[in-house]
Amino acid sequence: MVRTDKGFTLIELMVVVAVLGVVAIIAMPNLNSWLRKSDYREAAQAALGAMHRARDRAINENTPYRVVIDLPGQRFSLQSGSYPGPTWPAPGDAEWTDFTRAVVVRGGAACDLTAETIYDVNYFPNGTTKDGFYEGTADEGRINLCFFAPDDLVTPRFQVAVDSPMTGRAFVRD
Repeated sequence: MVRTDKGFTLIELMVVVAVLGVVAIIAMPNLNSWLRKSDYREAAQAALGAMHRARDRAINENTPYRVVIDLPGQRFSLQSGSYPGPTWPAPGDAEWTDFTRAVVVRGGAACDLTAETIYDVNYFPNGTTKDGFYEGTADEGRINLCFFAPDDLVTPRFQVAVDSPMTGRAFVRD
């Protein structure tokens, strides 16, 4: 006799739902961690993109560019002009891009520039770069942006750094 009933029993469906529930419980902390890390990565990639655009424009247009990071405002801007010069727009006149609010950004060679500082990274037509804070010190030319969790200002989640002021090459380090 051939059986014609097709489908799943209630017990089989309950077992599948229970297994899916266990998998979801196991995966949830990893998913939350991944989502938080994506906020830091997004902010770091936005700053890195601005640095790459500044360097490319400085070389292609034969005009200095700078990326200004407004640490108190947690935002950044790409601006053109000479270093230093009156042609740069005042902070209120520039177009600003906000970092995500889940991230705290600090700058400087040792990530020691805090929320009272406006940090700028300058790019020149020959491809070199410079910041304005460590000139004449052992840290001259070290450009570093650190992205922290608001509840942990000790360990940066991501860093955007320039490996050499002579090349101006910026990269993300986690």
